[in-house]
Amino acid sequence: MIVENKQPIHFIGCKLSEKSTSLSLRYLKKRFPHVAATQVVLADDVDYITKHDIRICSASRLLNDFI
Repeated sequence: MIVENKQPIHFIGCKLSEKSTSLSLRYLKKRFPHVAATQVVLADDVDYITKHDIRICSASRLLNDFI
């Protein structure tokens, strides 16, 4: 979780594969719909948004976003 001014601004979870969305991220996204949620996966060249509004992306892509 990334926090700014004591408020969550981004939830991030990590999984080896993209087969299913993290239940924890889905729970948090449902309760905080305005907060970005990202599931980071090991596979290369993955980047899409699920029906739950959770971004699934490769670790390399997420890290490039912070550079």
